[in-house]
Amino acid sequence: MVFHWSSFIVTILTILVYAIIIVAVVRLVRHLKKQQQKVAQLEHEISELKRSKSSEKLE
Repeated sequence: MVFHWSSFIVTILTILVYAIIIVAVVRLVRHLKKQQQKVAQLEHEISELKRSKSSEKLE
C-alpha cells in the first residue's frame, strides 16, 4: 500500500512538472510572437522613413 501511494505521488508530481513546462513554453511562444510583431512594425516604420527621406531628396 505504501508503494502504491508513493507511485501515485510521483505520477502527480510528474504531471505537474509537465504542466509547468507546457505553460512556460506557451508563454515563451506568445512573448516571441509579440516581439516579432514589434520588430515587423519597426521595420515598416523604418522603410517609410527611408521612403520619405528619398522623396525629400528628389524635391
